[in-house]
Amino acid sequence: MAQPRFDRLGNHEVLQSARERQWSTRFLIWLKVYQKNLKDSLPLGSGAPDVDDWVVCILNSIRSSVPVPRKSLNRKQAWYDWDCEAARAKSMNLLKLYRCTSSADVRLSYVNANKEYKALLLRKKTSFFNNLASRFKAVKDARELWALIKIFKKPSPRLQASFAPEEWVDHFETLLGPTGEVVGEALVLEPLFSVPLLDDSFTMGELTAVLGSAKDHKAPGCDGIPYEFYKNAPLEFQEALLSLFNHILHSGDVPQTFGEAIIYPLYKKGDPACLSNYRGLSFINCIGKILSCLLSNRLNKFVQQEDVLSEFQSGFRKGYSTVDSIFVLTGLAKLRMNCRRGKLYAFFVDLRAAFDTVDRNLLFSKLFGYKISPKFISILQGLYAKARSSVWTKEGCTDSFEVFCGVRQGCPLSPLLFSLFVNDLTEKLVCGVGLGDCVIRVLLYADDLVILAKEPGQLQDNIKALEE
Repeated sequence: MAQPRFDRLGNHEVLQSARERQWSTRFLIWLKVYQKNLKDSLPLGSGAPDVDDWVVCILNSIRSSVPVPRKSLNRKQAWYDWDCEAARAKSMNLLKLYRCTSSADVRLSYVNANKEYKALLLRKKTSFFNNLASRFKAVKDARELWALIKIFKKPSPRLQASFAPEEWVDHFETLLGPTGEVVGEALVLEPLFSVPLLDDSFTMGELTAVLGSAKDHKAPGCDGIPYEFYKNAPLEFQEALLSLFNHILHSGDVPQTFGEAIIYPLYKKGDPACLSNYRGLSFINCIGKILSCLLSNRLNKFVQQEDVLSEFQSGFRKGYSTVDSIFVLTGLAKLRMNCRRGKLYAFFVDLRAAFDTVDRNLLFSKLFGYKISPKFISILQGLYAKARSSVWTKEGCTDSFEVFCGVRQGCPLSPLLFSLFVNDLTEKLVCGVGLGDCVIRVLLYADDLVILAKEPGQLQDNIKALEE
């Protein structure tokens, strides 16, 4: 099948058409059609001279392969379906015919069709609520429960004050790209050494694991294509996707769309007319997030293998939780209180906008210090060099703006990168609480931390060290 040509779509147009590509159970009926269309569109731009054109070719192949959905059903009740619509259409057509002909036979047919229509409505309604009762009894988790509750609950209007698009852009551009003194110098890397765990080509097993762990019903980014279209793609398409990712890994050429994000302003609390009372939710293109997951899995393995992270960091780590930090803190408090005149001094810190204010040059320098390969760091630099965001407003998406600092919101790599960024904090603090051969100066959970000391003066010294 000849692949149709698609031009790049603007963000607003993509978002408007994204509803046509929402994966739902009805697509399961057309799954074979979707997979066949994708197979026919191979090789999906593998010979494209530019990596951005390669990505566009892949995305357009997905768009053109999706079976055209039926006309949306304008339903007033959740149980009203296409069977009801067909019965109603039959009844209304007979009524129109009777009004034109005044035929007794047509009138009788209309009366019977109308009775059948009303009887069908009653059956559908009864069946729907009986099915709901069974689903409530079989609920296994909170997600299923709330999905059922939403059937009865009217959606509350999303509160968003009437700010001009320029105001949203200025607000988030200031928040995500503050201008100030840059601590770290730009890191120019040469291929001094290689780490096979980080630098070898991605395998199909790695890609399969990432797609298998990707959650359904997640909002897509600018391209409007959610995870389900990649997860349900045929093997041949996934192999073509793997070729793209390996090309990016070995060439260091990161597509522009992998750095794009849409920010949705979500009201928190307080005065709705105040911009600072909205926080931004970032939506990244899923194809870019798949690559980030591949990189994150490798970086996680390297960090565990080389024992890079401090034992006092329990945020976003497998086998660690806040329970561990609470246990250590309460244990230290009991031990100190059991000592004569013993006290434990703790200073709790919540770093404001910590993820958004990370100095990227300093981050890359620290990664290099942890012996992470220059090739791997170059890919991260490529992702961040092309980081741009636009804001989702009532009038559509704004023009995009560059994001100069911080780790990317919504990116699977960000939690681990932030943990590595603050990992040396323990070494900067001067005092702590001794426990055997170990000195515990701080307990961390991502950007939340508690600084510990045995004396007030020691705690003050640690606070000064943190400020510096």
